[in-house]
Amino acid sequence: MPSLVDGRRAFTASRRTELCARMKTENAKCPECGAESLHETITSCGGGYGPDLLSGLGRWGLGGLIQMEFAKFRVVVCEACGLTRFYAEEAARAKLPKAKLWRRI
Repeated sequence: MPSLVDGRRAFTASRRTELCARMKTENAKCPECGAESLHETITSCGGGYGPDLLSGLGRWGLGGLIQMEFAKFRVVVCEACGLTRFYAEEAARAKLPKAKLWRRI
């Protein structure tokens, strides 16, 4: 189970590995250069001193303390050319149709 750090949920290395493995793409190639040297991680989309990049798509926890959990990104980086792509997690995408801060274009 994720632990709390400074009032925010922190992922242990095993939890991060588990989440990355769940979203792994077999035989992935970089769309920019075609290299097969892609690396990925799961990261929070906000908090600290940065902006909340997926505003309104996280969730509130009421487990004894009221806390906000920011939505997560899957970040994929190509080792060869540096192309970086951010993918919003499925739970955040599922909230888009009813989210007040987002509009369909």
